[in-house]
Amino acid sequence: MNLASFVSPSSDHLDGALAREAVGAGAHPKIGARYVIFAVGIAPTPELAEAARTHARALKEALAPWHAGYDSCNFVETEVVLPHASYQRLREIKAAYDPDQAIISAHPVRPARS
Repeated sequence: MNLASFVSPSSDHLDGALAREAVGAGAHPKIGARYVIFAVGIAPTPELAEAARTHARALKEALAPWHAGYDSCNFVETEVVLPHASYQRLREIKAAYDPDQAIISAHPVRPARS
């Protein structure tokens, strides 16, 4: 089985409005990076899952000189989803608008305590 058929990276250019902080923009008001890399691995076996993770780590290491300082992870188990300041702002928003945690997400955010 060819690993290349299970791992697919792509890149997109960011800038313009995404790089400018808008008034009232929310927890993460801008993206401080020029490009985004998205890598997906579809792994039907544990061995291929590990191979996909290894490939994704190698891609990330190769691009490390251009790293924005944080990762935006959508489908992986991780604590590092947003920069620390954005995560703290999100906790404050959560405390103000969803203190009872009615909104559930893949990456839970606990409301900030007063």
